Amino acid sequence: MDEEILDNLEPQKEPKEETTTIKRNILGLSVLVVASIVIAFYYLGQNANRNLVGAPPVRDFVENRPTIPDNLSEQFREGRALFLEQCAACHNIGMEADMTGPALRGVTQRRDQEWLLNYIRNSMQMVEDKDSTAVALFEQWDESIMVAFPNLSDEDIRSILVFIENR
Repeated sequence: MDEEILDNLEPQKEPKEETTTIKRNILGLSVLVVASIVIAFYYLGQNANRNLVGAPPVRDFVENRPTIPDNLSEQFREGRALFLEQCAACHNIGMEADMTGPALRGVTQRRDQEWLLNYIRNSMQMVEDKDSTAVALFEQWDESIMVAFPNLSDEDIRSILVFIENR
């Protein structure tokens, strides 16, 4: 009976050369992917404290980030939320690079708070009133009009300024 079964079985065919080539290519590609991942992790491990892309290492950022005084932390959070809602479309949240509007780092040292409250609320009114600084900024920014924010209270604007100061 065993011989009968063996006689009825077809002889196994040799795999086609094309199939074998595809399997070899897939295996070779898999080895390359794994090797690339291993090399990437090795490189990242060796360079964890180095500046890889022009930014400080994460460890330095976390250890050296500014501490927000407890009495300002709520105002800082409110200012951040307002900045993201009202200002971030034109001003860089990093405060150091210009976008549609100027970088804001140090603005609270360059201008007094009353001027900032008025300017943020309605910069074009200040230009029309011939405020020399407002006119100069308007001209410097190719007569780009800053959106007026009559809906922001003085406290809202102060919160935004706290966020800018401590960002």
